[in-house]
Amino acid sequence: MNSVFKILSSEQWDEAQITGYIPQSVLDEENSVHVALFEDLTSICQQFFEPSDYPIALEFSPDSFLGEIHWDSKEQKSWKDGWLKDERILADTVLSIYSFTPKQSADGVTFSLLGEN
Repeated sequence: MNSVFKILSSEQWDEAQITGYIPQSVLDEENSVHVALFEDLTSICQQFFEPSDYPIALEFSPDSFLGEIHWDSKEQKSWKDGWLKDERILADTVLSIYSFTPKQSADGVTFSLLGEN
């Protein structure tokens, strides 16, 4: 499987660099960590983050996780949700970091992916 991604705020990434673990984000559920595919990043970011969050996407290899990713697709969403059960993700397993830039549009704020930092 190709890379998977975790979106979180820049502040949460700062915390991860101190603690060594990726903290829970707005997307996570109790005992489950949310991950996403590359093609779904901007849609998920627009749904759950504000420009003031300075969201970033962290890239991981699925091989770096102890558990298996369980994927589900909900009809009302345009993306697939990946879930890791009871897993704490180590910050030093991040392969790359991608930034989002907010853009004002007629529909409100949208995000685009800037690229690898």
